[in-house]
Amino acid sequence: MRIDKSIFKPISFPVKNERIIFLIIFFAGILFFVQGLNVHGIEYRDDEIFYFRSTQEMFHSGNIFSPVYFGEDRFQKPILFYWFILISYRLFGEGWFAARFVSVIFASLTLAVSWLLAKNLFDKKTAAASVLILATLPLFFRHAKNAVPDMALNFFIVFAVFCIFKFFDDPSRRIYSRLFFVSCALGFMVKGFAALVIPFATSVLYAVSAGKPGLLKRMNFAQGAIIFLLIVLPWFIYMFFIHGEQYADYVLKTETLGRMVSVSGENIFIKILKTFKTNSLFYLRTMLSYFAPWSVFGLLAVPAAFWAWRKKEEKAQSLLAMLLWFAVVFLFFSLIFAKINHLVLVLTTPFAVLLSYFFLRPFGEPVLADRIIFCFRRYFSLFIIAAGFIGISFVKIFFLNGSKLWLMFFLSVFILIVYTVRRSQAFVLPVIMGSIFLLTFSRSSLLSEARLTAGSSLRDFASFINRQEEPSAVIGVGSHDIHEKEFQLYFDKKVEKLATSEDQETKAALIRFFKNPRTSYCLMMQADYQKFADPSWQSEAGIIKEDMVFRKRMDLDKDFFVSVLKLDRDTINRYLKEKVILLKKPNA
Repeated sequence: MRIDKSIFKPISFPVKNERIIFLIIFFAGILFFVQGLNVHGIEYRDDEIFYFRSTQEMFHSGNIFSPVYFGEDRFQKPILFYWFILISYRLFGEGWFAARFVSVIFASLTLAVSWLLAKNLFDKKTAAASVLILATLPLFFRHAKNAVPDMALNFFIVFAVFCIFKFFDDPSRRIYSRLFFVSCALGFMVKGFAALVIPFATSVLYAVSAGKPGLLKRMNFAQGAIIFLLIVLPWFIYMFFIHGEQYADYVLKTETLGRMVSVSGENIFIKILKTFKTNSLFYLRTMLSYFAPWSVFGLLAVPAAFWAWRKKEEKAQSLLAMLLWFAVVFLFFSLIFAKINHLVLVLTTPFAVLLSYFFLRPFGEPVLADRIIFCFRRYFSLFIIAAGFIGISFVKIFFLNGSKLWLMFFLSVFILIVYTVRRSQAFVLPVIMGSIFLLTFSRSSLLSEARLTAGSSLRDFASFINRQEEPSAVIGVGSHDIHEKEFQLYFDKKVEKLATSEDQETKAALIRFFKNPRTSYCLMMQADYQKFADPSWQSEAGIIKEDMVFRKRMDLDKDFFVSVLKLDRDTINRYLKEKVILLKKPNA
């Protein structure tokens, strides 16, 4: 099979307008993602505290080469992301805004580069729809506002793929081959091997599948290896020199082999098959959840793209590039031992591009399958839009005391959208959906305002404790449903995790915690307070503050839906929220 070079228009800025569009997407991404960076709402991820706290300690100690967390060496992940946060601290001051702004920059760059790649592989409409879909994938949106290295890793992978397709378009422009290796190396210094394996495997498989393995010879892998090692080796040598075998053992055994393979004694091939079966199902479920509602369309979009490539349609080679990229990511993470849901973030760009192609492809010919897909694409989109409006209305009416006239506004807007979709071309559908999701995500703080996130209540409890001004007090979390790292956000001292999935271990930890002679604060669900009741500590610890938090486990019955129809706010709150309490044991 020969490469149709016409599909690879130069991935550059041939006209001034495209430079402007690139910058508009970048700065619009910043304005979109930067909202509410100081708020610990639904986007918060517990690992953020590690990077936030570690860079704080680096910032104050001046030791910028070896991270520590509460004074203990932290060997997880290479150093580059820590340095990005330190630079942001220098520019914006020490705080959550600065720590998270790093991911905002990389998310906005990813949007812009993804637009440029999709425009040249497909067309401007596909590229525009890809940006809207990508920005509103829940997993992408969340990590664009998190102080964790995943979005930076994602950008370097996307940029590396961008560079390799630019090089394949014109192998005489070797700068793109070099930038490919630079991007892989920088991604490696953010979060390890994925930054090298994914772009490298995608480029090799594409060149071979497209019938042009000679392109690989022109990449000059010897030079690339030198570039890669010059960027990667110095810091690792420094860490080994400072920490010796302790660091080497952690990197090789825990961080690398521990994630890649299982230590069981099974046959290696059986182990690989079992791992693939378990992990592939896990990542499919993860995508359905973290890419929703777009993921439902993805169930048809990916097979449709494969079928279009098999039939050698107009954009067959472009589809091959995206399908191979998608497959490499999915297979790589399905074959390694560790299962981590946020790994599928690096699937977001090829997923968004394939989904955009699916929405814009002219289905609807007399073939029955095409007509079914066409109807599903249109009417399920309308269902998703309606469900989104209903969800917003529910929050506004029942938790923000909004006017009941909001329902009339919703109905009017929905009728207008239905009319527009039925009379317009396919391009309008993803644009309308993406725009509505953009508007919804930009108001994600509504959930915090409605106290439907744990962060709003935890912040109040933490402020109450801090106002007591007891520097020697110990703080713990006594419920498995309350994450101690999320409570840790508001304290300079380490919060103890007392609860585990084992009831006896939790009960023993609570007894031990309240036996210490110092003033003690413990946050827990009221249901757990009653469940783990024990005179040895409940006689000493009193309840000093109560609040309501959103239930993780709900039991909705007929009365709930009756209450919705009656617009009964009090009853709805009792169904969806439960009590959390703060205990205090005075100094012995």
